[in-house]
Amino acid sequence: WYQRRVREAVVSTQSTGEEKIREFAEDLKNSEDNCRFISKSCDDQLEAANARIEQAKLEFEKEKVMMEATIKRLEIDSKSWHSKFLDKESSEKELIAICDSLMGVKEQEMAESGEQESSS
Repeated sequence: WYQRRVREAVVSTQSTGEEKIREFAEDLKNSEDNCRFISKSCDDQLEAANARIEQAKLEFEKEKVMMEATIKRLEIDSKSWHSKFLDKESSEKELIAICDSLMGVKEQEMAESGEQESSS
């Protein structure tokens, strides 16, 4: 009776041990599958994030080039307006000098005509 119980216990222990090993092996396989799934999911998300970053870089570069072109255009316009202003300022000075000269001649003529009238 005792030997039979020992054999049953040994068989039961072996059976339980083999069952536990099978459970651990199955758990390990499931864990490996989960790890692969998580790794694939992370890789996909990382790839999508990198694609968005590249798109943002391209848009930033495009906007930067457009802004640089706008700045260049404004610099050229500014130089053109400055040049026109200097030309206009110079023309106005010449015109003022001519008017002053004409007014001086007119005043001199008036003064001369006034002297002639007083002497007559």
